[in-house]
Parts: sequence; C-alpha cells; structure tokens
Amino acid sequence: MAGQGTFTWGQRLRYRFDNVFARGAVPVLLMVGAGLVILFVVGGLIQAVFGWGPDDESVPFFEGFWLSFVRSLDPGTFSGDQGTHFRVIGVVITLLGILAMAVIIGLVSSGIDTRLAGLREGRSLVVETDHTLILGSSTKVAAIVCELVEANASRKDAAIVVLTPELPEDVDRMIRNAVPDLRSSRLVVRRGEPSNISDLAIANPAGARSVIILSSGDSGGDSAIVTMSMAVLRLTEGHDVPIVAEVSSRAVAEAIRIATNHRIILVVSSEVVGRVTAQVTRSVGLAAVYQELLDFTGDEVYLTPADQLTSTSYGAALLAYEKSSLIGVQAADGSVTLNPAMDHVLASGESLVVIAEDDSLIGVPRGDLAWDGQWAARIPSSGREPERTLVIGWNHLVSTIVHEIDSEVPLGSSIDIVVDPDLVPSADVDSFTLTNQEVRVHFINSLDLDRLEKLVRETDYQHVLIVCYRDVLEPDEADARVLLTLMAARHWTRGLGCNVVAELLQVQNTELAAVARPDDFVVSERLMSLALAQISENPALAVVFHDLLDSFSVMVRMRPWHEYELAADADFAAIVAAARERGESAIGWRCPSMAGHARDLGGGVFINPPKQMQAAFVDEDQVIVIG
Repeated sequence: MAGQGTFTWGQRLRYRFDNVFARGAVPVLLMVGAGLVILFVVGGLIQAVFGWGPDDESVPFFEGFWLSFVRSLDPGTFSGDQGTHFRVIGVVITLLGILAMAVIIGLVSSGIDTRLAGLREGRSLVVETDHTLILGSSTKVAAIVCELVEANASRKDAAIVVLTPELPEDVDRMIRNAVPDLRSSRLVVRRGEPSNISDLAIANPAGARSVIILSSGDSGGDSAIVTMSMAVLRLTEGHDVPIVAEVSSRAVAEAIRIATNHRIILVVSSEVVGRVTAQVTRSVGLAAVYQELLDFTGDEVYLTPADQLTSTSYGAALLAYEKSSLIGVQAADGSVTLNPAMDHVLASGESLVVIAEDDSLIGVPRGDLAWDGQWAARIPSSGREPERTLVIGWNHLVSTIVHEIDSEVPLGSSIDIVVDPDLVPSADVDSFTLTNQEVRVHFINSLDLDRLEKLVRETDYQHVLIVCYRDVLEPDEADARVLLTLMAARHWTRGLGCNVVAELLQVQNTELAAVARPDDFVVSERLMSLALAQISENPALAVVFHDLLDSFSVMVRMRPWHEYELAADADFAAIVAAARERGESAIGWRCPSMAGHARDLGGGVFINPPKQMQAAFVDEDQVIVIG
C-alpha cells in the first residue's frame, strides 16, 4: 500500500475521476464535452498544419474543425473519404465520437432515471398556495381527503397536499383507491418527516389554507404531535394559517394549548370517539345524526348574524327559520353557547348557530315570533329502571365509554365487559370506580362463542356494544373479529329486545356489517376524519364541534316522543315549540316507520326537516334534541 505522500500518478488520476463522477451527471457531461472540443481542435490543427485534409491536402483550421465535428455526428460518411491520412483521422474521430456519444446518452438516460426516482420519492418542492396540508401517517388520510374533495366541490383547482414518512406511491395509490374521483381537487403527495423543518418546508405550510396534523395512533403518537406542531408553528409564524391537530390525551391537549397560546385547535380523539360510542350504544340512530352534522353533504352547521333578531329571545328565535334549525348562539367575543337559556336575549354582534342544508338556504327570519316566554329546564326522571349493558372487546377507549355510560344511567345499573385474555392480559384492564353501575369483567376468548352466548342468554341486557381490539390487532383483523361477533350476537339477541351496536375501524367494512343488521355502528376512524376535515374548513366552528363532541355541557339526545305531549302527526314547528318548553333545542326525530323517505338518513332519522313537515310517531319513536 502506498504510504503518506507516495501515491502513484494512476491513483491520483483515478481519485480525481472518482470525485468528478461522484458529483453527478453534469460535471461528467462537461468533461466529455470539453474532451470532444479538444478532439475537434486537434483534428483541425492536424489537417491545417500537416495537410492531412481531404485528398491529403491542407485546409483552413476552421474547415478542419468543422469536418472533425460533423464526422463525430455522422460516422457513416467516412467510406467516401479520399486520402490515407484523412481516412485515419476520420476513423479515429469517428470511434472517439461514438464512444463520447455513448457516454452522453448513458449519462442522460441515467439522469432521467434518477430524476424520475427522485420524483417517486416525493422530495420536490410543492409550489402551491391556498392548499389543505395533511401531515402524518394515519389510516384516516383517505377519509379526510374524501371529505375535503366534497368540501372543495365549489372551488376550482383546489389542492390537497399530504406529507408523510411513507412511500408516496403507496399513499397515492391508497387514497385514489378510496377516492377514485377527485372532482375539482388535485392530490399531491410528498415524502418527509413532518417534524423536520427542512422536510416540512417542502409542503409550504405558510401558504396553506389550513393544516391538519394526524396522530399515528401508537404509543408515541402524542409526542410526535408535539414535535410536528412546533415545526408547523415555526414555519407559519406571521401567517394566519388554521392548524388542527389530533391527540389522544386530554393532558397533552391542554399542555399544547397553553404552550402555543391557543394557536392550535386540538381534538382529543379518545374522548370524542368514546363519548359518541357510549351515546350511540344507548340511543340507536345517533351515529347518523353525528355523521350528518359533520360531513359536507346534506345539512351542516353554519354561523349567521343575529342582526335581524336583535332583542328577540332565543326561545322565540327557535321558530324564526322555516328551513333551518337554531341550536346555539355565538357571542361577540367568539365564545359559543349551545342550547342557551330560552330567555337569553339576542344582542348586536352575536351570531346564531344553525343547522341548514346550505348557507344560502338559511333564509330570512320571520317577523312574527310571539311567545309567552314560559319554559322550565327538564328535570331528569327519578323513576327510570336500571340498565344492563354488555361490552364485548377491549381497547383504550373502553374506559371512556364506561364512564360516559355511567354518567347517563340510573343508580343500580350494571355493565359487563368481556375481554379476550389471549389478546389483553388482565393487568392491562383498567379498574373502574363508578357511581351508578356495577362493573363485572369476564375473561373469555373472543372466538369462544358458546361461552359468550351463555353469558348473553343468562342476563337480560338492554344494550350490547362490540368494540374492536384496535390496540393489539391490525385494522383488518380487528374489524373481522367484530363482524364475526356481531353476526353471532344478532342471533343470540333475536327477540330479546336489546340493541346491538358495533364499533368498526374501516369504513369499507360497514357494508359487511350491514349483513348482520346491527341496530347501529360507529366507524371511529371516519368519525374523527369528519371532525378534523370539518374544523379545518371551518375553524370558526371549532368551539361548536367541541361542545357537541367533547364536552359534558350539552349533548345530542333522543327523547321518547310521548314525553312532549305531541300529536302523532305533529309538524316540526310543534315539536320545536314543545321541546322549547323543556329548555331544549329540537333538531329532528326518529320514526322508523318513515324509513325510505327522501330526507331519511337511515332507520327513520330526520335532521332539520322543514317546519311544516309532519312526523308519524308510533310506539317508541323519539325526538332528537340538543340539551
């Protein structure tokens, strides 16, 4: 081996060449081009000085240069050359030209392949503004893109940008399989770590319309949300870009709010999904209500100025709009109160929170809003019978679901939880301290359907909830177990009068779930996707959706219609007036006998019907209220 300072000239030359090639195709192309120019110059000089031009006669230098140049481009003409020396020169230049062209073609081809590979890697700059930026790796991405496509239907050439650490080709294929028609939207996928400043800069967050930060759902998901949030704040400093982030912990959400001075809108996924699932378990049909309020089709939530209703009480204003349902008030400082006191007087600068098919259809409020102002807050009945609930399955949301149910059921109720010991060790199951329910945990293999059936038939359950093992199984397998248990549970509970509700992760499995005819199901990933997409498009409504989905102050409830002393064929105006007397804001009804109507959301659920539309109440039909 050569010692220090004793390298051979061959080693030094090879080292120089290696360095040039390592710098890419352009330096090599320049080197080959320079070599060709030198070749042409030498050829021209030989022909001019030594007289070795055509017919071995002297030619001017520039003529010799030109002959050398065209010979390298068209090697097929040297067969007609005259003169021995000129032929030798022609053959040498032709061979060297062929070699140089081969190198150039190879470099260009390699450069194109490298560029295409780079594009497939998704590392090029996003030259977009007013785009929606989605950050992170999550199964919710496709569902969010689907909702944004619907929201962008009225916008021309809207861009949706996804920055993910996954391969862009795989993410693009997954999204396009789920959303084959992007309509007026364009999808751009880039690869990078959203928490890395240089990677995030590729997606131009400062020019975005809004930014959605997704949790991966694993144990380190919230810590990743913190770092991504800090990176987004750094690059959007000085720009008023709405930022919506999903976290799983309430404590993390509060810490981020304080640290960022409420710059980021936080959605606590575990509490939202857990709370809605608990409500749907006890009130079949609520899943359709939440989906209607959160998606971009059908009726949505809007804000409209209250100027024309100034000095009118909230109770009187409930009947002000024929095609819109009033559910709350936004104060001049931006705070929102859903279902405020009926005697709240609307003031200048306030806005109304309404449900309408479109903001253009909210309409003009009626002038005649006479009301005697008599109302009384609803007092929960003390004569309710205890309820028995069965939860089959386990994940980190079950604790939230159990506590949420406990806050609604009467004293003396019970809840049984079935956990598969092969999937979840007993040490991982939370202990519960409840007020109104007795909790019993049963460790039964989820595939041991005989033992499950025995448990169901021995206890007169009113509610059966089947949840997925999302923490320990892949989404496909978790949903498969839910579907299998659901099929069996529908058979066990036939004729027992209890409702069966299933939680699914993937929206495509809802069609399979329909085969088992569950009373209702909650697609948790879709629910969170709807909430995040809706808030990103309407940041001003973030407080509204927080109160609807993640607050104990108000909630969507389904009440027995006979509690309101209504006629069976009462119109919606009469229903609103009756709910007003109890301090509630009515938004619709559930009448299974009306299933199939043009306004039916499924199972006879109606939201924001026209005030003159009549219901057809029978038996256990319900009024849907916010209270």
